[in-house]
Amino acid sequence: MMYIKSFCVGDSKKSFYIDSFSNGVNIIHSDDNNKGKTIVTQGIMYALGNKPIFPKGFDNYNNYYFFVELIKDNNTILICRRKDTFSVIKDGKLSIYESVNSFKRFFNSNIYELPTIQKDNLQQLIGLELFIEMFFVPQDKRDTSNVFCKGRYTKEDFLKSIFSIKNCNDTLNIDEMDLLKSTLEQYKKERRILVKSSSFLKGKSLEASFLTYTASKASIDKKIELIEKYKSIISELITSRNRLLGRISKNEILLKEINSLNRDLKTGELVCLDCGSHRIGYESTENTVKFEISDSEIRTQIKEAIENRIAILKEDIVDYESKLIENQSILTDLLKDNDINMENLFFYKHSITDSVEIDKQIYSLDQQIADVKEKITAISNRKENSKIKSADIYNALLYHMNNFYTNCDTNDPLTITDLFTKSEVNYSGSQGAIYLMARIYACSKVLDIDFPIVIDHFRDGEISTIKEENVISLFSSLNKQIILTCTLKKEENEKYDNRIDVNAISFDQIQPFNLMSSKYNEKFIELIRAFSISI
Repeated sequence: MMYIKSFCVGDSKKSFYIDSFSNGVNIIHSDDNNKGKTIVTQGIMYALGNKPIFPKGFDNYNNYYFFVELIKDNNTILICRRKDTFSVIKDGKLSIYESVNSFKRFFNSNIYELPTIQKDNLQQLIGLELFIEMFFVPQDKRDTSNVFCKGRYTKEDFLKSIFSIKNCNDTLNIDEMDLLKSTLEQYKKERRILVKSSSFLKGKSLEASFLTYTASKASIDKKIELIEKYKSIISELITSRNRLLGRISKNEILLKEINSLNRDLKTGELVCLDCGSHRIGYESTENTVKFEISDSEIRTQIKEAIENRIAILKEDIVDYESKLIENQSILTDLLKDNDINMENLFFYKHSITDSVEIDKQIYSLDQQIADVKEKITAISNRKENSKIKSADIYNALLYHMNNFYTNCDTNDPLTITDLFTKSEVNYSGSQGAIYLMARIYACSKVLDIDFPIVIDHFRDGEISTIKEENVISLFSSLNKQIILTCTLKKEENEKYDNRIDVNAISFDQIQPFNLMSSKYNEKFIELIRAFSISI
């Protein structure tokens, strides 16, 4: 489990320190605005590498040090940021990173493995500001139609990052596929040139097929093609012959049944057991014509027709047998190994010697061609599988977003169809707040990111008490650290104090616009010294 244990911000004159976070649901509340709740939440994310989104009145943030104590799998990581320099203490060792990008490498190796996407024609780790959007909703710059830190990254990059986390990012395949196809064509071109350069390799002589890979391969491929052809012909002939044998069998059975009617019945007469009629009939194979065969003369005519049909069928079988023997003979010859003629081999001696090196190059090229084709097939398969997996992930995200939204506001008929709204449909008020929280909730459910969820001003848009309770309940079910902030009305001042499912952190005692003071300077100096920072 990962959670924030403490946070500190300050300089040599004033500071603020808080270490009262629990690893469950925390709600930082105050009875008025501008008490510093946003500075704390933004400061935590800023220390973790986020771009600054501090409120107005805190424009001098570059003058301060921001500290975060992060617990990851029961191990402590201390991070201090000032401007774009990061000091990190992990396992008792101090490391310095003099840019956000270099700190990102540490973050990727020691805190969480960042997703990679294709950006600016390069496959690269995403920026921390984009990754942090998966578990952080700021108070300012909220936009349901795009990412919060607009500029370098877009909502499409956000989606790519999600798919990358779930190992179904196929953006690299586009360039890789183009390169492989280009390489394949180049190999084929080189092969054609090499074959043309040797008349012996192009020859169809038996000696060439025995002594060179190139001619042998062509000969074998041709032979296999012919073998498959005649195997198919023989299979069809056998099937047709067996079908005719079946028809002969049926007609012979019918003939036998009709012959049985010629018996002289001295003790009675032939009748239909179903209806008692003396009339007995014969129905044609196609069930289109019926004949009465009670009369002996008609029976004789029917018998002659059936015997004639059997004879024709037998003639057809003889024809099929003849063709079968002919094609089986051809197949047998194809399966025989030919012997090489030594006189011809001596005749081709000089041509063979000149072609040996070319043949080796062609063999090598064929191995490379086969390898490239295999890679192209593998990428195509991965790409197709990735599309299916991406669709499943996307649908899962939408499912959890809608589940969160519906459970927060049972009266709102909104159905969420995208992780971001259209640019012309930007939700605001409580609807926008719940939409953004729904996205964070869905990311946590689907991506299993082991990071605290931080939402500043979670009651934005006058979220009702019922919706508020639903939000807290849904986030509590995630079993991870949740940090929420809100401003309470006077009549709500103690609403969280007696709840056992919430760690209430009151900022009521802080004066507006005066979060930092000398009160915490001793702790601030202690932290500074731990990082060997001199101020």
